Amino acid sequence: MEFRKSFALFFLIMSFIISGVGFSQNEEEVFCSVEVSLSLPDGYVLSEEVSQSVSYMVSFLEDGKLVSKIESKEPTVHFEYDESKFLNGMAIDCEVYFNGLLILRGQRIFSLDELKEKGKVEIRLSKVFGKVLITFNGISDYFEKTHEALGLYVTSLFDETQYFLDLSIEPEPVLLQLSAGRCMVKLVKNLKDKINENDNEMVLASTEIDVLPNTLTPFLVTVKEEEFLILKDRALLSKVVFTDTSKGIIGLEKEGPLALNKNVEVNDRVVNNWSSVIYPGLRNVYAWFSNGKISKIEFQDDFPRFIRVLISSKINSAGGMVSYLFDNVSLEFNGGFKVSIFDSSNLIYKQIFQTNIGEKRIFEVYESNGFIYVKLKNGNNELVYGPFSKDSRIYVKPFEEKAYFLVRVRGTNKYTGTAEVTYIPTKGFALINDLSVEDYLYSVVSGEMPSSYHLEALKAQAVAARTYAIDKILNDRRYSTIGANLDDSINFQVYNTQKISDNAIAAVNQTRGQILTFNGKPAATFYYAVSSGFSLDCADVFGSKISYLKSKPISVSESANSLASLGEEFDNFLKIWDKDVLEKMGFVETTSAFFGWKIVYTWDEIIQRVGTLKNAIVKEIIRETPNSNTNTIEPNVQPESTITTMDEASMVSNELSNQISELVQNATQTSYQSTDTTNNYPKIYVSKRAPGGIVTEVKIETYDKEIIILKDDVRRLFSPTNKNIQLMNNTTRNDFTSLPSNVFTLELIKDTNGSTKVVLYGRGYGHGVGMSQVAANNLARKYNWDYVNILSFFYEGTELKNIFKK
Repeated sequence: MEFRKSFALFFLIMSFIISGVGFSQNEEEVFCSVEVSLSLPDGYVLSEEVSQSVSYMVSFLEDGKLVSKIESKEPTVHFEYDESKFLNGMAIDCEVYFNGLLILRGQRIFSLDELKEKGKVEIRLSKVFGKVLITFNGISDYFEKTHEALGLYVTSLFDETQYFLDLSIEPEPVLLQLSAGRCMVKLVKNLKDKINENDNEMVLASTEIDVLPNTLTPFLVTVKEEEFLILKDRALLSKVVFTDTSKGIIGLEKEGPLALNKNVEVNDRVVNNWSSVIYPGLRNVYAWFSNGKISKIEFQDDFPRFIRVLISSKINSAGGMVSYLFDNVSLEFNGGFKVSIFDSSNLIYKQIFQTNIGEKRIFEVYESNGFIYVKLKNGNNELVYGPFSKDSRIYVKPFEEKAYFLVRVRGTNKYTGTAEVTYIPTKGFALINDLSVEDYLYSVVSGEMPSSYHLEALKAQAVAARTYAIDKILNDRRYSTIGANLDDSINFQVYNTQKISDNAIAAVNQTRGQILTFNGKPAATFYYAVSSGFSLDCADVFGSKISYLKSKPISVSESANSLASLGEEFDNFLKIWDKDVLEKMGFVETTSAFFGWKIVYTWDEIIQRVGTLKNAIVKEIIRETPNSNTNTIEPNVQPESTITTMDEASMVSNELSNQISELVQNATQTSYQSTDTTNNYPKIYVSKRAPGGIVTEVKIETYDKEIIILKDDVRRLFSPTNKNIQLMNNTTRNDFTSLPSNVFTLELIKDTNGSTKVVLYGRGYGHGVGMSQVAANNLARKYNWDYVNILSFFYEGTELKNIFKK
C-alpha cells in the first residue's frame, strides 16, 4: 500500500511538471529585431542647425492598434519585437517634428516574413503641407507716392521651394500651399534685373514663419509712411460673400472660406454669436488668427454702403419670388466688365476675361459632368473657360461707368454693379447683384411708389426704403449662407421690376445717406399702400412691440379720434364711401380706390368655409326655448347698405342690430350648418379688434351654438379668391387671394332676389404698419408737408440721420 501511495504521488508531481513545461513552450516569446531608416523627400534638406531641433517619432502598429512607439533624434531606429504581437503584419508609421511642428510623414506595412528576411527596412517620408495666406495693405499707395516697386520672397528653409511675388501694383491676396515647417519671408525693393534677396540693402523687412500642417498660416505685408512690416497671424480680408454658422466659416471673395473660433472678439468686445455682426458684403476686415482660425476682427463700425440682392429666377404676377434657382445663368454685358473667379480647387482668385469698353457680349455659366464652365459669346465666336470645381465663385465686375448687364430670363431691365454666381449643391445656380445702396434705391423707389407721386412723398419713401435696406443688411440672415442680404421680391422691397424714373433718382439723390434711427440703430420703417384711416400697432401685425409704431388716426382732424374706441361707431365708419363725409373727418386717403371696398358672400359659402377651419372654437349654447307659435320666422334682414353719413350708419346699425337680436332670440335652428332660408338665421359679426381696428375675432351665433373664429383663421374664412372686390371708385378686382387688409366689418343682408348674403366692408391695402404711401402723397400734395414732416408723423420718436457724413 505504501508503495502504491508513493508511486501515485510521484506520478502526480511529474504530470504537473510536464504540463507546466508544455505551457511554457506554447507561450514562449520569440523576439526579432528590425532597423528602420527614414529617408527625406527629394530636394529636402535639414541643415545641421535645423537637425538639432528635429525629432523622429516611429510607431509600430498591428491591425491599427499601437503596440510600441520610439522617439529618436536620429533618422534610424532599432526595434525589438515579439512576433506573437504582430501575427497579422506590422505597420510602421513615421512622423518628423521640427520644434513640435509636424513636417514629414511616412508609413509602410510589412509581413513578418518580409521583416525577418530583410532585417532592415527603409521608409520614404513625404511632405506635409499647410496653406499660407498672404494679404497686403498700402502697397499701391507706396508705389504711387515713391514710384518704387516692391517684391516678396517666400522661401522654405527645408526644401528650398521659393515663390516670388511682384508687388509693382496692388496685389490680390495670395494662397500658397507650402510644405510644413519654417519659411523665410522677405520684402524687397523690386528693381527687376537687380533683385537680390541676400543683399541687405535691398531687404526692407524679413521674418521667419512656421507653416502649420493642414492649417492656415496667414501674414500681412503692410506699408505705411515708409514703415515696412510683415505681421504674423494677421490678414486684411477683402469682402465677406457668405457666412455659415453651422460650419463655423465665412467665405471671402478673394481668400475663400475661412474658419472662426466659436467666440470671436469683434471691435474689442467678445461675441458669442459672430454671425450677428458679420454679414455678407462686409468689406475691409482686419483679422487676427489663432491656430489657423479667426479669433479677432476689426472693421469700421459704420453703416454699410453696399447691398447684396438675390435675384429671382421666377416671380409671380404679384411680385412674389417663386424661385431663385437657375439651371444656368445667362447675362448680357453692355460695356466694360472683368470676369474673375475664386477657383477653390487651386485656391486662387484670378481674372479670366475682360470685355472691351462699349462691347456687348453674352455671358453664360453652366454645369456639366460635375464641373462648372464659363462661356462668353460674341456673335458666332465662343470662348469657354473651365472646368472649375462646383464650389468656385464667379464675379462679373464693371470697370466702365455706364456699363450694365441684363438677366436674360428677366427681361430688359438694366442691372448695375457686380453680378456674382454661385452653385447650390444638387439644386442649381444663384445670382447675386452686389451694388451700392444708393443705386439699389433708384430701382426700389421706382418700383415701390408711382413716379407721379409728389417729390416729398418720394423722398420720404427713399428714406424709409434706405433705412429698411440698412436694417436688413445688419440684422437679417435668411440668405447668409448663399451670400445675399435680401431678395428682389415683395418679401423685402421690389427691385428692378420697373424702369427707373427721374423723380425716383431725384428723391434718392436729395436724401442721400439719410436714414431713420432709434437709439442709434436703424428704425423699423415698414410701409404699405393705403391705410384704413388708422395705422396699426406693430405688435398686433408682426408680433413685435415697437414704441414708434403704434396705432393712430391718419387724419388731419381730431374728430377721427372719436373712432378710436372701436365700438359701433367704428363699424359704421367702415361702411361710409362718401368722399366728402370722409374728408370732413380729416381722412387724407379718399383718392384711393382701396380706401373703401366690399366683398359679398352667400351664407352657404360662409357656412361651408367654417366647416374647413381646424381652429374654429365651437361652444354649445343653451338659450330660452322659442315660442312654439313661431317655429319659422322669416328673417327681417336689411337690403344692402347704401350708407353715406355717420348718422345714417348709426341708424341702420342700431335697427339692424335690434332686428338680428330679435331674430336670434326667436330662432329655432339647431345647427349652424343649416342653410334653410325659411328658418331663422344666425348672427355673424366682428367680436374683437386690436387698436386701429384690425380684426382679431369673428363670432357666429346660432340657437344652440357659438362659433369663434380667431385671428389666424379670419383671413382664411373670408379669402376673396375668385371673388369680386368692389372698390370705392366703382371698379372691380378679382385677382386677390387674401383680403386687401384685415380691417373690416360685417353685415347680414338680403339682396333684391331675397337671398341672404354676408357683406364685408373693408378699408385699406397692405399690412397697415408704419407709413401709408397714399397718405404720404396726399399730405405732401394737398397739405404741403415735406418729407421730414411726413416721416416724423408716421415714425414718431425716430431721428433722421445722415450715415455718410463723418
